[in-house]
Amino acid sequence: MTKKIRVGVAGYGTIGQRLADGVALQGDMELVGVADLAPTLAIRALKEKGMPYRLYLVEGADKSKFDALGIPVAGTFDELIHSVDVMLDS
Repeated sequence: MTKKIRVGVAGYGTIGQRLADGVALQGDMELVGVADLAPTLAIRALKEKGMPYRLYLVEGADKSKFDALGIPVAGTFDELIHSVDVMLDS
């Protein structure tokens, strides 16, 4: 059995959503998570979908804003970078 390529997506806007969804559909890839700065509409929609992707916060993000909205955070951008083989920047 071949090892899946572990992928992260930096930025979860229009393009980042498409990248994350595309990676999640690939049989030979594993989407480790997405990273963003603020609880944007796209991030809020991710929460409404039950958080199918783990969320990591980039430097400068205010975690308290995510906490206030009940949006779970898996870790920091640095942690995401160290747990993937490939990072897609959107």
